[in-house]
This record gives sequence, C-alpha cells and structure tokens, in this order.
Amino acid sequence: MAFDFQPLHQKRVEMQDSKPPLLGIFSRWLFAIVILAVVGVFFWTPAKEAIKSAMARSYAKESIAAMHADDFGYAITQLRDARSYAPEEPAVLEAIIEYLKLVKGDPREIAYNLRVLSGKRTLTSEEQILYADSLVRSGQAAEARKTFDKLPAADAQSTVG
Repeated sequence: MAFDFQPLHQKRVEMQDSKPPLLGIFSRWLFAIVILAVVGVFFWTPAKEAIKSAMARSYAKESIAAMHADDFGYAITQLRDARSYAPEEPAVLEAIIEYLKLVKGDPREIAYNLRVLSGKRTLTSEEQILYADSLVRSGQAAEARKTFDKLPAADAQSTVG
C-alpha cells in the first residue's frame, strides 16, 4: 500500500490564513481619487466651456422669448447673463442682433455682431441683407456692395425691388 493513514502518528494540518490582499481598501480608494483628479484636470476646461456655452444658449433663448412677449426688461437681463457666459456664442449673437433689430439699434453694432457671427457660421441670406443694410446705414457703402455681391442672384434681385 502506498498510503497508510495512521492518525496516532500523523498530525493534522493546521489551516493557514489566506494571504492579505495586495491592495487594501484604503489603497484602492486612494488610487480611485488620484485617477479622478487626473481625469478632472484634463477635462475641466472643455467641460467648463461646454457648460458656459449651454448656459449662454439657454439665456439667449429666454431672452428671445421675452422679446417676443414684449418684456424687454427681462430680455436685457437675460442678454447680459448670456453675454457674460459666452459672448461669441452664435445663439447669443443671434439674440443680440434680434434685440437690436427690434429696438432699431445702432447699425454699426448690428454690423459688428453680424461680422462676428459670420466668423462662427455662414450667414443666411436674410442676415447678409441685414448686414449690407446696416453697413449702408453706417456709411460703409463699399463693404456693403461687397456683401451684396456675395448674395445669390435670386436674393439680390428680390431685395432691390
């Protein structure tokens, strides 16, 4: 017989404690906090800018709604807030232009805001016509002519008459 069990001569094997984990609970939490801090540092600026833009768009939308409801006091407050968050956000510029159109504001301001907006996105035909008109009213006929020449032929002919 290969194995002979004799309980009197052999001792029972004691149960050994399992190995402690390589990383304890404190180390795991510390590692998670460090990783979150590193991710936060890398993504803080883009996230902050996205939040500011979203807030500005929200204020601009509220401002336009207030303008159409003839509540210009609230509209101005919302425009100020929108401009403080993201002054060159297209939605904010559109709200400012809408406000200036409704109150028949300074044509130079309208032209400036439309110029900034054109750097952010392509202007619609209506916006190009407004831009050319505000340039004419502010005494910049040469630049107005260039803008008017860029219009599609159908839009240019419909505005002349």
